[in-house]
Amino acid sequence: MKRMGVIYEYHLDAPLDENHPTKPGHYLGFCEFGRLAERDRIHHKGQRWEHMFDGKLKHTGAARFLAVAVERNIGFQLVRAWRGTRDDERRLKKWKNGRALCPICNSRPKAVEFMDEIGLDMALAEKRRR
Repeated sequence: MKRMGVIYEYHLDAPLDENHPTKPGHYLGFCEFGRLAERDRIHHKGQRWEHMFDGKLKHTGAARFLAVAVERNIGFQLVRAWRGTRDDERRLKKWKNGRALCPICNSRPKAVEFMDEIGLDMALAEKRRR
């Protein structure tokens, strides 16, 4: 059985690259239940590496896409969340159409029939399951 978690979508306030043909402005990610608030904090810091107390570097898990948004002072916000697996996340990413899923870009965002949507409040507060 595949491990279930939270698949989440960010909407960027401006495209990451105006010159790119698709004008990328959305990011889809995956995390374990109970970790979305932590992931949100990490993504908004935009740091991919942190110095530990022992002087070593540790990868934070921040997405490069969102780290670039932070570097360019482009704001972003969580807009949707679903229960699903990493395979489900990849399936959504292969659509390459975050705009169709986004409630900010569409008054009627595309439904994802193979996953259950959960509210952001619930996704951010969901307890970690062991």
